[in-house]
Amino acid sequence: MQDAKNILIDYVKENQEKLYRIAFSYSKDEDASLDIVQEAIAKALKNINKLKEEKYLKTWFYRILINECLQDIKKNKRITTCELQEIENQIQWNDNINADGIDIYKHIQNLNEKLRTVIILRFFEDMKIEEIARITKTNQNTVKSRLYKGLKELKKLIERRGKKVKNIQKAKEVYNAIKIPEQLNYMVNRAIYHERKRNKFVFKPVKHVLSTAICIFFVFTIMINVNPSFAMSISEIPILGDIAKVFTVKEYRVEDKEKLINAKIPAIENTGNTELEKRINYEIMLKMDEVLKEAEQRAAEYKEAVIETGGKEEDYQPINIQIDYEVGYSSEKIVSFVILKSETLASTYTERFFYNIDIETGKKLNLRDVLGNDYKKIVDETIYKEIEERSKNPDNVYFTKDEYGFSGIENEYQNFYINSEGKVVIVFEKYEIAPGYMGAQEFVIN
Repeated sequence: MQDAKNILIDYVKENQEKLYRIAFSYSKDEDASLDIVQEAIAKALKNINKLKEEKYLKTWFYRILINECLQDIKKNKRITTCELQEIENQIQWNDNINADGIDIYKHIQNLNEKLRTVIILRFFEDMKIEEIARITKTNQNTVKSRLYKGLKELKKLIERRGKKVKNIQKAKEVYNAIKIPEQLNYMVNRAIYHERKRNKFVFKPVKHVLSTAICIFFVFTIMINVNPSFAMSISEIPILGDIAKVFTVKEYRVEDKEKLINAKIPAIENTGNTELEKRINYEIMLKMDEVLKEAEQRAAEYKEAVIETGGKEEDYQPINIQIDYEVGYSSEKIVSFVILKSETLASTYTERFFYNIDIETGKKLNLRDVLGNDYKKIVDETIYKEIEERSKNPDNVYFTKDEYGFSGIENEYQNFYINSEGKVVIVFEKYEIAPGYMGAQEFVIN
């Protein structure tokens, strides 16, 4: 579906202002609208393989966008009504805008979400009835009914004030005059760039990185053998278990006009399996070096993008890049830890690297190794039950199967770690099975 992905990218770039207006018509908040558009793009790119026919790309994407809008309202308990003064502050005035248009637009905004959605899509976005039906996942008669009911209610609201509903196109002029923030183009490109880089990540060892890793571990080996104070500092690092198995081998901070990097790189030691330690520590050092170089390159590209789109150098906000790790479980037989890399600009993007290692064999463990051949049944049943339980809280929202939510893990290589109690914890990244505001989702498998 690479062609579909490229078509989607072209579409969101060409129609980003329309998408922002849709989001803003729901949230009434600039920052929230930018986040909604970003999350919709990220989710669409991630699930593009689930689009059955490219001719439905527009309605498919609008459905994702509007779902994000509704999730935002629900999560943040936004007040969706608005007053004249608010509208006047939200628009870029021009000769086509008049008091009647603002009045009609205000009353449209004060309709309930279902009626407002069909009116905006029909009269402001010029969509056909069948397109609206596809977006709202209803039939065409339902759309027509909502349009009729919405227009009737709109007429009633306006006539209460002694006025008459004139040309609804006047309200469209107000809608089209919603102020577009300067950073919209930048945020759209950032969402696209993040998804592209996430999908195109390939581990490529490079010569100077290999040399760096060799030097670091050579120095470490010498220091731990000849310097008692250094060896003691290693033993004092907080870990799980009596024997130090995961420790910080490299820690540094870099700060300049493009980026702020705080990195804490882990390694494993004292496993009794020297070959395993060399292999895993090599892999970690090489991968983290590559991750940091990609992040630095992104920071430079973001800065260049800001300047190329009319921004000034002083307008650029340095990207905050953090690398850290968490130890889940440590014993004489198994060590489990997660390396976390996050980038923060307008929002935070997190990437995790999972290490579940059998110390005796040196093998990286998967779910089949830990839970047996029935791993899928065990995991799926637990997650379905837990989602049902969590959903009892109205603040917790999960995507349905129709919305590309959880429908069972694909295979034994699903991301997981082992916690301090020795239990498997399944991890889903942000957007995978729930809206972005829910963050990453974890499920303990008992």
